Amino acid sequence: MTGNYKNTVVFDGANGVGAIAMSGLLKSINSIQEGFIKVEMYNGQVESGDLLNSNCGADFVKVGQRAPENIVAEKMKRCVSVDGDADRVVFYYNDDQGHFRLLDGDRIATLIAGYIKDLLSESGLDLNLGLVQTAYANGGSTDYITSKLVNNPLLS
Repeated sequence: MTGNYKNTVVFDGANGVGAIAMSGLLKSINSIQEGFIKVEMYNGQVESGDLLNSNCGADFVKVGQRAPENIVAEKMKRCVSVDGDADRVVFYYNDDQGHFRLLDGDRIATLIAGYIKDLLSESGLDLNLGLVQTAYANGGSTDYITSKLVNNPLLS
């Protein structure tokens, strides 16, 4: 590795199916290239339904604006949480000042759209960029998208 990049991520499986899926994915990845990514697994106790989403998972992190109770989010360490059925994901970290930073679906979508917009601009191609959000989207992200990223946002 060069520079400051670290191939480690903290993964919170919310004691649900996401933990099972991540374990399988890691076995597959590591069978191809050992150490490609290092995942610190937390909340993978799927045997007890009582533990599902208990003080962990994507909703816990988003609502509480903090890491699950059994995870210490070190400064600048990448963390990810899924919810119990693994249909929701959030990324988060503590910045170099120790402040919690959340990257939820709205933020991730705007970051990707902004990157694609920059690529389109640099390429000289005359294409329109669109971004689809659900009715549950954050109003602030919708405002940002409509004012900075796309001409015709679609809401579904």
